[in-house]
Amino acid sequence: ILSIFVLTLILSMGLLLTPGTSEADLLEIDLYSSGDKLITRDTGTGLDWLDLTATQGRSVNEVLADFGGFVSAGFRYATPVEVEALFTSASIPYIGSTSIANAPGVAQLLDLMGVTFTIQMATGAKGMHDTGDPGFDSGFAGIGYLRLGEQNVPLAKAQTVKDIVRTEARFDDAGSYLVRPVP
Repeated sequence: ILSIFVLTLILSMGLLLTPGTSEADLLEIDLYSSGDKLITRDTGTGLDWLDLTATQGRSVNEVLADFGGFVSAGFRYATPVEVEALFTSASIPYIGSTSIANAPGVAQLLDLMGVTFTIQMATGAKGMHDTGDPGFDSGFAGIGYLRLGEQNVPLAKAQTVKDIVRTEARFDDAGSYLVRPVP
């Protein structure tokens, strides 16, 4: 019980010490049927994000070929700038760095968009995104990472990386960062 109290206290202090927080709200929205909660709506950017688990295990090429009807529903691959804006909307203050202050925002996004992997003591999500340059069109995608609780410490990281995977590659532990303007 003491360790839960200490963890709660540390997380609370991390919230108090974080630089600027976002004015956005992240809301769960249904896409196809009542209660499916497949969309996270970012009111700050006016973008809808598809849950990472909806495309988990599918290649970029499969998603672009309209797996799940998501492209037909107006979704496209997010750019690194858009993925980082989502991280900012979740009040993740240190994008690209591991910090206890990131934990509440990372936990919120994992709850909203889904967990795609659990390894050792870490829980997280990976999603492919457009690289933001012509490399995406020639077969490469970036990866956006969310990781929480590595080695029993409530540290968290959120970052984007360019030119990591070929667009035909499938990963059981990754989905796709798909986005559309709020209809």
